[in-house]
Amino acid sequence: MNSTARWVVGATVVAAGMIAGSAAPAGADGAVQVRGVQRPLAEFGTYSMEGSLVGTWSTTGLEWVGDTPSGVVRLAGTELFDGCYDAGGDGTCDAGDPAGTIEFSFTYSGRFDPATGTLRHGRCHHPVTGGSGEFEGVSGVLTFHDDPSGCSIYRGHLDW
Repeated sequence: MNSTARWVVGATVVAAGMIAGSAAPAGADGAVQVRGVQRPLAEFGTYSMEGSLVGTWSTTGLEWVGDTPSGVVRLAGTELFDGCYDAGGDGTCDAGDPAGTIEFSFTYSGRFDPATGTLRHGRCHHPVTGGSGEFEGVSGVLTFHDDPSGCSIYRGHLDW
């Protein structure tokens, strides 16, 4: 794959696929199931989070792991969620909604049309690596499935 094609595929992967979940309210016992949608913003590698997590998701590190002639691309990296757990379920960060940052590592694999670079299917795995604010001590993992339309669906669990 040439460097231009790699940039296009990499940009498509990042724009289509890095999605986050949400966390448990402060003092909660056990894991909280999270789910929602991540949508790309105009700035490359930055996304809005809807659902259990409300805020901004940013790609902070990205590494090209490899690709195949059939169009499978593998990436790895780090990401950061900055926002809140929407405890009230109203789509906003209100007083009382736990807020802070959650750090993730990720591995991504996606299949792209080798001729056009169009995403056919993508998925990524996001283990939590740290947190701050009311997310301090958070653990868990999120998975994402890319929709070729450009958004990603996330689900998983967080615990703190």
